[in-house]
Order: sequence, then C-alpha cells, then structure tokens
Amino acid sequence: MRVSCPSSLPCSAFSTLGLFVALAACTEPSEGTGSDTATEGDSDTDTLSPCNQAALRMGHEVCVHEVPDVDTWELVSLPAGVPGQLGVSKYLVPAADDAPLPTLFMVVSAFRYHYEFMAECFPDDYAGLSPSGYLALLFDPEDRQYYAGTVTAHVAESGVLYGFSVWDDQKGPASAVTYETVLSVYEALSPAFLIGELWFVPMGEYQHDAAQGWESVFPIRFDAE
Repeated sequence: MRVSCPSSLPCSAFSTLGLFVALAACTEPSEGTGSDTATEGDSDTDTLSPCNQAALRMGHEVCVHEVPDVDTWELVSLPAGVPGQLGVSKYLVPAADDAPLPTLFMVVSAFRYHYEFMAECFPDDYAGLSPSGYLALLFDPEDRQYYAGTVTAHVAESGVLYGFSVWDDQKGPASAVTYETVLSVYEALSPAFLIGELWFVPMGEYQHDAAQGWESVFPIRFDAE
C-alpha cells in the first residue's frame, strides 16, 4: 500500500559527506535508562548483549538494542538543531548474516561517528576501523555488513513523527537504496523502536525518484528531510 504524506515538515538533506558531519556536537554521555543498561554487578559478560558488553568496557552506555520508551530515546538522541526536528540518533542494522553486531541505536552524545563508535566499543571486530573502511562496510557489495542511517523525531500535526533514513553513496540512480533494502531496515528497526511508528524519509533526488514508484507496506514521508 502506498502511503501519501502531508506537507507540514521542512527539509534538511543528508549527503554522503554528511555521514560524518551530521552530528558534530559531542557531550558527556547520559545516565542509562533503557533495558540494555549494564551494571558493574554483571559478572558473565558472555551472556550480555553487545551494547551491554560495550558499556562495561567503556564505563558508560554507548548504544541500546531497543528503544522502549521516551527516556531511552532521550538517552540515544541529541537535539537536531533543525527547525521542525526535535531530536536525532543513528542506527546500525545487519546487512549480512555474519555481521558481528545486531540492530542497535547509538548514544550519539558519546560518539560523533559510526566508525569511531565501532572501533572503540567493539575492538575485537573493528579495531582501527577507518572512515573508508567503514564506508566499505556500508556500500561495497562485496564487503557490506550493515545498513546505517538516522532516526529523527519530527514535529507533525499529529504530534511527533519518527522518520528513518537509509544512507547510500548518492552516486547516481543505480546506487540508490532499493525498496527491498528499506523494507529490510524497516523490519529490523520497527520491533526495536517502540515509541512510535517509523516512516521512511528518502534523502536526495535519487532516493526520492526511486521511492515515488514503490507500492510500499511501510509509510513514506517525502517532505521531511
């Protein structure tokens, strides 16, 4: 089913360059509130989620695998700094069966960039990960392990609308995300994001053009970049 969208939201485009500059502010990490919270009493780290293991390693929360309530959303997000947008966070979703990390939402006040987050919090798999190596994990068909993007809280007529983006390299129509890719991300994020329905927000002209022709089972917001 194709979902048509009202036009009450402003636009703020993300580019490939914006993958590394979209969240430039970095503040001290907040106190944990989500269900992934790790404590010093956890003794068997092998039974902990990857985010809990990383929290113990780093001494503070760096990600969660679920956003069950607004308090957890406030933990993982920062003010967007854009009119009409309330807050923004980042996610990773596995794109391959052998990807070491499951679906997660970053605590973006703790790390600016995905590659820094992965290298420091999961050194067994990503020690020394560079920006170019990270981009290969997203965009190289042979090396792809993850899909990544943002989740943003937008001001809407009905209250708050949560939109997710799916990054691509924006090199042309052939490299724009496919419906199948966005559906995979939606199906991974939705069961973990429990505070509102997620809408796909196409970014850039190539995604917009591609999404116009989709008969989508997930809602799409064309005017919310």
